[in-house]
Amino acid sequence: MVAISNQVDIDSQQVLRSIGYNADCEPSARIESLINEYVDNVCHLVEPLYSYVVRDIELVQGPLVVVEGFVTFKSKVIARLLGQCEKVVVFTLTIGNRLEEMVSQLAGDKLVLQAAVLDAVGSGVVETVADFVQDRVGEVASAQGLCISRRFSPGYCDW
Repeated sequence: MVAISNQVDIDSQQVLRSIGYNADCEPSARIESLINEYVDNVCHLVEPLYSYVVRDIELVQGPLVVVEGFVTFKSKVIARLLGQCEKVVVFTLTIGNRLEEMVSQLAGDKLVLQAAVLDAVGSGVVETVADFVQDRVGEVASAQGLCISRRFSPGYCDW
């Protein structure tokens, strides 16, 4: 696993959307303050790490994609996308356990609002780290004259 800076930029508007706010609804000063506090201090609760591998795509048939003979994805959407590709990059990432432990502690202390907001901030951190990894993969691909596709995770589309 490769460590990256735990200083990540988080979109406060995305956090608001994650907890149910939309453009038509202004959060209270308390909610805004809580989000800002957690966003400003989340670096103390996360340890972003990632790892990735590049593998050849051996077969795309119907909804199945076989990657180097041992990994099979079953998804019509992913098969359609990877049918045009030679390689696939599979990556994993983590932000560590501390944020999740803090969310559990807050919920256990019946501080449900704080737990929900911190959880949404954590989700924002995960997306930011995933964007970072995708950018690094894109740079490596570009240096080899390749391009990358969209990012998919389990639960996206029909996967």
